[in-house]
Amino acid sequence: MKGLRYDHALELFSRHAFKQNHPDVGYEELSSKILHPKIHDVLKLSYDDLDVNEKGIFLDVACFFKSDDVYPVMKFLDASGFHLEIGISVLADKSLIDVNPYDRITMHDLLQELGREIVRQESINPGNQSRLWHHEDMYEILTNNTGTKSIEGICLDMSKANEIRLNPTTFVKMHKLRFLKFYNSINGDNRCKVSYLQESPGFAEVRFLHRHGYPLKSLPSNINQKKLVVIEMPHSNIQQFWDGTRQV
Repeated sequence: MKGLRYDHALELFSRHAFKQNHPDVGYEELSSKILHPKIHDVLKLSYDDLDVNEKGIFLDVACFFKSDDVYPVMKFLDASGFHLEIGISVLADKSLIDVNPYDRITMHDLLQELGREIVRQESINPGNQSRLWHHEDMYEILTNNTGTKSIEGICLDMSKANEIRLNPTTFVKMHKLRFLKFYNSINGDNRCKVSYLQESPGFAEVRFLHRHGYPLKSLPSNINQKKLVVIEMPHSNIQQFWDGTRQV
């Protein structure tokens, strides 16, 4: 990005990037590019000014929740131990996130890319990153069992992934896993490409569980129902969430 084009980028950021979700007409192509290092540095100034709590909320929204219904997101973030009332207020005041009239939590596309780039820079190895959303990274990690204790969230679009057969020890090292979502972005395609969730200590801290097309009639018994605050099982065979007396 050179000369005038870079100046246009700075103009976009200073006037619009924190105030609306999409750039004005004429800037769409520019904003769709992967972040230039200088632009990344400009945007990152607001992120660096946040405290640890606010940074965690920002990264969760950027990696998992952009355009989602705000109410389950708030339940999850609260259950994750974030100081939600203050954190959300600070992020909104800085125009890093917003809630639209349809109760959807939103952020500018460039800010989402910033958040995801910050996560990517945590480690060259995706298995050592805190949040995972790219289907190719996920395929390698889940099939080769290379996930680590750094992973806090997994969000996999199964419509983009190859078949994944989970190993019984796939989640054992993921002691901090708070968020687990296997979804399908293609309407009408109910086929599940991920084998069923097996008994694993890695599920003990899960607060948010979304499992499209889950094939069994109940969930693994070792998912901690006291910590699980959001559960979504579209097109699944679930008849009760847990075996035994913990029926719904």
